[in-house]
Amino acid sequence: CKDVKSFSFKVLLYLLSRFSGPFFKCPNTYCGEMVYEVLKQCNSKFLKTRSEASAVILTMIQTNIKETTRAARMNLQLSTAISRIFGPHLVSVCEKDFVNIKASLTAISTYAKTNMMQIREGVKGGELVLEIVNRLFSLVDTNIQMEQYSFDPETKAGFYYSISNSYLDSPDLRIAQLDKLAALYEKEGEHECAATVKVLTAAVTLEYLALLGRFLPHYPKAVDYIRVFPRLQSELVMPKVVDLSSVKEEICQGRQFTEQGFIDYLKSAISDLKNAKLFETCVEVYNLILPIYRFQRNYKKQAELYHELNEMCDAVVKENLSGRIFGLYYRVVFYANEDILKELHAKEWIYKAKAGLRIAEFKELLARNFSVKFGQDKVHFLSNLKEVNLSQLENGTVYIQVMAVDPYFDEDTLSKRPSKYEQNFDIDRFIYETPFTKDSNVAYTEDLRKQWKRKTILKTEKSFPFVSTRLRVIEKKEQELSPIENATELITNKVQALKNELCGYTIDLKTLGIQLHGTLLTQVNAGPLAIAQTFLSDEARGNYSSQHVSTLETVFVSLVQMLSEALAKQKPLIDTNGMAIQNELERAYFEFKEKICFLTKTNPTTIAESFSPSDESLLDGQPETPTISRKGAFSPRGLAKMKRTKTSEIPQTVTKITSSSSSSITSSTQDNASREPIKKSKSTKSKRLAK
Repeated sequence: CKDVKSFSFKVLLYLLSRFSGPFFKCPNTYCGEMVYEVLKQCNSKFLKTRSEASAVILTMIQTNIKETTRAARMNLQLSTAISRIFGPHLVSVCEKDFVNIKASLTAISTYAKTNMMQIREGVKGGELVLEIVNRLFSLVDTNIQMEQYSFDPETKAGFYYSISNSYLDSPDLRIAQLDKLAALYEKEGEHECAATVKVLTAAVTLEYLALLGRFLPHYPKAVDYIRVFPRLQSELVMPKVVDLSSVKEEICQGRQFTEQGFIDYLKSAISDLKNAKLFETCVEVYNLILPIYRFQRNYKKQAELYHELNEMCDAVVKENLSGRIFGLYYRVVFYANEDILKELHAKEWIYKAKAGLRIAEFKELLARNFSVKFGQDKVHFLSNLKEVNLSQLENGTVYIQVMAVDPYFDEDTLSKRPSKYEQNFDIDRFIYETPFTKDSNVAYTEDLRKQWKRKTILKTEKSFPFVSTRLRVIEKKEQELSPIENATELITNKVQALKNELCGYTIDLKTLGIQLHGTLLTQVNAGPLAIAQTFLSDEARGNYSSQHVSTLETVFVSLVQMLSEALAKQKPLIDTNGMAIQNELERAYFEFKEKICFLTKTNPTTIAESFSPSDESLLDGQPETPTISRKGAFSPRGLAKMKRTKTSEIPQTVTKITSSSSSSITSSTQDNASREPIKKSKSTKSKRLAK
């Protein structure tokens, strides 16, 4: 058998010497079949067979370079051969099964370095051979690793994408790998990622058509995809035109590389986006298809598209009214021996989970996937509150650290993203917070004066949405906040949360109600009022810098103003069943305002209400001449003496009213003893008893 193979190799070498022109200059199927059969023999267990097969492969590459000054055909056919070798006929893939083909590639590489210097003027054959061999090495290794990490869908998907990018000069193979990647995501129920891959595939097909001179002016350009796939341009890695010129008759002949194929990919992406309830993105994908139908003057298709666009816009409105849930984000770090988890060990990732997948369910999913490979007793989760000591970890065990994170925006960026959809699109920065105390080993304390916080901001290499459900963290910044800075940020976040609720296209009564209840009707110790009493009382002020105190006062005044606006916007939207809660919120608001004005030394008349209270008794206490304390604050004693005032007698600064009511509201005289007991004067008590 070895002698027959040896004779066959000699025949192939003779044919190459006699018919090199037709082999490498004219379209044919013989070259591809020959490369595939010979490359299989490079993996033979017999050294003589491997050596002869390697010599044939090297001769073919050398001849291709001599005939065309490049190796485009051999590049194409070798990539195709590797793809066929690792095809679906393989039941399993093991690294030891491909040791021999690696040895053959190493032999070719070694020979090229020492014996193939200059093939013709200006053409360095050795460098071209090394380039081809290195790519084959990468393809073999990636295919092997993909099988080794089959238990982890994210890693497997990453290898699919890596292989697709290795087939730059093999467009058909590249598209085939992207199709496999999209199918994998659909199987896992990751519809957004599947849609993103299909949009990328559609864009790639058009880029190849452009290289081959088959691109039409009305086709979308790379910049047109930015509202669908923000980082698409950086992923459109393409070969040079000269690399495809000698094989252009053999590539891009399938339906995928047609106008209808492009439309089919985008329509399939729309279907996935609908399943993910990302209707805004659906609208943008439709806008990529519409120019083609306009150019065709296909009014029937345009009518169908506009009808579907109308449905998508209606769906956006309905989703915003019902309260939308977007994907959740988790920081994940894996720890294990490098030999069993080389691709993941000690690397930090941000995962994008499906909408509503809470952290307990997410951890359960990770544990289930990794237990398939390592066993349930070999997968453990680590705390996020302590640094990981690698020396204390057991060999052969996988440790996983999981923490929920939120998208992070600076104020300027957030102001440009008013909707929740925009706050979940094109994001590459995330934040998580870790509480700690400096005088003990505990992380949490009920004493707000001792509660410190560490903010960690992470930046990923790409942005979501992407062709992957996880992205590598490439940058980390940390900042420690003192107790008063921590308190200031808590209140600032509440103000910003209320602003986000009110500046959207529609107001979500459910989430707005949660914000109002959490501020005005809170039953926990660390509510906003407790924070103000802790840091802004006369006794506490001396413990902190005047700048920090002033900043905290300012954000508390802003909070009162936002609460007033929120109550005003909520009131006309609620039905009669919700009026009782509205009355309670209004009463709590006036109590809250009175106490915050006292603690922040703010004139309550400078904060005008944007609503008229449903309960007329809340108007009792409207100030005529407010009583000033010795330190300049409006004291509770003075506020308790305020009487109802006619509208004409109210200062102009407090007459901002959004309804037709002729009354204006300032602070309430109601004082909830359970929240903050304040001693009342006898005259005030007697007035209330008389009333």
